[in-house]
Amino acid sequence: MCDLAAIAAATKGVGTLLAFQGQRQAAQAAEAGGIATRQAFEFEAQQAEVRAGQERAAAQRRMLDEKRKTALVQSRLTARAAASGAGAADPTVATLAQDIAGEGELRALTALYEGEERARSLESGAAVRRYEGEVAVRAGRARKRSGEFGAYGTLLAGFGSLADKYGEAMRRKPKPWIDPDLLV
Repeated sequence: MCDLAAIAAATKGVGTLLAFQGQRQAAQAAEAGGIATRQAFEFEAQQAEVRAGQERAAAQRRMLDEKRKTALVQSRLTARAAASGAGAADPTVATLAQDIAGEGELRALTALYEGEERARSLESGAAVRRYEGEVAVRAGRARKRSGEFGAYGTLLAGFGSLADKYGEAMRRKPKPWIDPDLLV
């Protein structure tokens, strides 16, 4: 017949080992989760940087469009001035041409500035995502360390409990390895 105390001890020991291993795996999963989060944030950061480059390119295109529009307006001014009998040298026409050129330059530079601001905002967002990724990795590592401490605590507590319970029983009922009657 099986000794129920031995079965209980073995079951408790196996349970303690399984709890220990489960906590260690959870700790490793926490670290892996932090690393995966960092990778996701890094991907988002790279995408934001790509969009920042696209914003700069689009802003340059808008700037060139504004310059083209300015040239067309100035050309139209010159054509209308010539058709009315006033020449391009007329002081009013010259003043209007300067105003148009100034307004066109302002619009072109504003388009460039707005695109640059959008690009910088995207790059700042990318830097924040990278930082969040690093924080996630650190948090995952901290959870891993905590989980491992918990796992070892479970292991030690389980074996300590076994030692308390079955060590006391062994002290009360010593069983010799060799039957003393056989030695006589």
